[in-house]
Amino acid sequence: MNLVERLLDWERREPRRPWLFQPHDGVEKAWSFGEVAAEVRRAAGAIRALGLPPGSRLAITGRNTAHWIIADLAIAMAGHVGVGLYPRQGKATLGYVLEHAEIRHVFIGPSLMPA
Repeated sequence: MNLVERLLDWERREPRRPWLFQPHDGVEKAWSFGEVAAEVRRAAGAIRALGLPPGSRLAITGRNTAHWIIADLAIAMAGHVGVGLYPRQGKATLGYVLEHAEIRHVFIGPSLMPA
């Protein structure tokens, strides 16, 4: 069972059970399995609408957040491959990964840099 199948199984069995937690402005937000699955489906639909060839690589960069997991699951649900990028990796390495993996699009999350 892959990760998307596992999420959908948990959604079916325990849709209201909290799964992902993310602090925001001093308050912890929780997403249930059902909420995460719904967000993943919406994002996967948006990715499919891009009309990319199956198995295209899409990158994700930013802090380790609930949205990173949601984006990665959506990429997989849409039939593509997620490629994690370190937010602080150097230009040369970043350029190499983007070119070598033939990255089509990048999900950019919150920065590690102070505002």
